[in-house]
Amino acid sequence: MKKQLITLTIGMMLGAAAASAVPVYGAAKQFVLTLFDKPVIVNGKVYTDKEQPILNYAGRTYIPLAKIGELTGVEYRWNAAKKQVEIGGKSSGHVEQSNPAPGSTLPQGGILKPGTVIEEEEEPGYKGHADSEDASYQIAVYEQREKLPPLMSEGWISEGMLLKIEGVLFNGTTTPYVVEFTTGASDRKKVLATLKLPDEFKTASNGDFVVSGLGIRLYYGNYFFNIEDLRKFNIIE
Repeated sequence: MKKQLITLTIGMMLGAAAASAVPVYGAAKQFVLTLFDKPVIVNGKVYTDKEQPILNYAGRTYIPLAKIGELTGVEYRWNAAKKQVEIGGKSSGHVEQSNPAPGSTLPQGGILKPGTVIEEEEEPGYKGHADSEDASYQIAVYEQREKLPPLMSEGWISEGMLLKIEGVLFNGTTTPYVVEFTTGASDRKKVLATLKLPDEFKTASNGDFVVSGLGIRLYYGNYFFNIEDLRKFNIIE
């Protein structure tokens, strides 16, 4: 999977300090921002903060200045004497830094500036698909659940991602609690495996199970399958 490039644009999220300086520069210019509701992964962890959310404006993603240090490790401070925000560096006086040109990659220790591109590490996942692609993952992040669903990078795959990545459908049959793994269209489907689910599945919405040697995890009523066990059953390669 190709590494993603994210452009972090700074300037509109300076907070109260910048807002107080508006009269010096003339009439305030207003912008309408919306909540950026897609998962944002920072060093393998999901960014969630209801008080300081990540926002979107005209296709650009805006991060609160107060979170810049936490997200990137770049220092920032409010210089009360000069009434300016300083990002990076340690001096409050004249700072000579070799800043990258817009569109270049940020070197270690450089100053984050508008137009600087940060090369993001590849997200963990399975066969080139990131964990965050899973709808169950996105719902868990949106609802800020305490626990994320089982992850592909940890050896588990959901029904939806199994179909998306492997083309294998997990579906019920006319017999109650008997399910099949199939491929192909309904008129020429190929049955790869058939399972009879135990009685516990009638009421359970969460939990770990082993059915005929196949590991299954239930997460809020959604099925996740052990990837190695699927290989043993020859359901996937």
